[in-house]
Amino acid sequence: PPSRFFSSREETITVLDQAEMCLQSHFLRWHYRSKHPDLIRFSNLEFYSGELVCLPPVYKASPFEYHFVEGFYAEGTNKIEAEAVAKYVADLLIKTEKKVLVMAFSQSQESTIRSSLRKLNAENHPLLQIRNLENAQGIEADYVVVSFGYGKDNEGHFRLNFGPINQVNGANRLNVFFTRAIEKMIVFSSVKSADFGLSDNRGVQLLKDFLGFVEQYNSIDSNYKCNQAQEWIQSALKAKGIDFRFYPVGRGLGVSAFVEPNTNRVLLLDPGVENPEVIDVLSLYVALTSRFRQVRFMLTYDIWQNPERAKEDLLTFFME
Repeated sequence: PPSRFFSSREETITVLDQAEMCLQSHFLRWHYRSKHPDLIRFSNLEFYSGELVCLPPVYKASPFEYHFVEGFYAEGTNKIEAEAVAKYVADLLIKTEKKVLVMAFSQSQESTIRSSLRKLNAENHPLLQIRNLENAQGIEADYVVVSFGYGKDNEGHFRLNFGPINQVNGANRLNVFFTRAIEKMIVFSSVKSADFGLSDNRGVQLLKDFLGFVEQYNSIDSNYKCNQAQEWIQSALKAKGIDFRFYPVGRGLGVSAFVEPNTNRVLLLDPGVENPEVIDVLSLYVALTSRFRQVRFMLTYDIWQNPERAKEDLLTFFME
């Protein structure tokens, strides 16, 4: 719900609050917005106990990009960071035909970014939306550019005062903020997670942890242990020089999958069998066909019964 941080109105009971008193709740497990499961991974762990289930990614590029800016926080805004964000967004809008959302943590930072974009004649671009923490609900975009905005002052002090984030429901506002991206999130910040001091405020702690997650994302070990059949498939594909990515079940992914991003194909080995894979294979298939051009299931039994035929079917699927 909206906060009263920027208003004189008292906090009110929402329709959802009232409904919770008399209606039964049902948890919706499938997450469809993000085309890469790691875009929802942080929120999945922090807010949904890892219960959300995602589809394999349709592309091989990193879903996160992190930019550290030597900016500082003064008079409620970070002008240097705002200018860096505006320059990045103006350049991005020249190169892409996809929707771009700029999000700031405060209204003053949003206004400063708008001013910087206006100087670059990019503020009113038809593919661009600009929002802040208070009005990001319900918005989504292919590329989301985040301006943290807060930072050290001229004397080098960094105060953990983040407006609505420090208040009741601050953590929930962050959850909305973190989950707007469809394909990629680009984060600009003038502080690092190590700059945060100790705090017992959940919103502040989540903000620190999220910055740390983004900072370290591209250095996360991506080597996964495979079973014998998965290794057999990887070996066959590598021998033919096929460009593929293997994504094992877990970390929010509902099923293990081999993805060929260039032709938008996905292969599932024994879907619904490996723990903790999604058992509803029919629903999984329908969801995959909405995202991938071609979907194929393969059984370990068929590989061991007739490896030559299995290899022929495998290569035909990825190379036709």
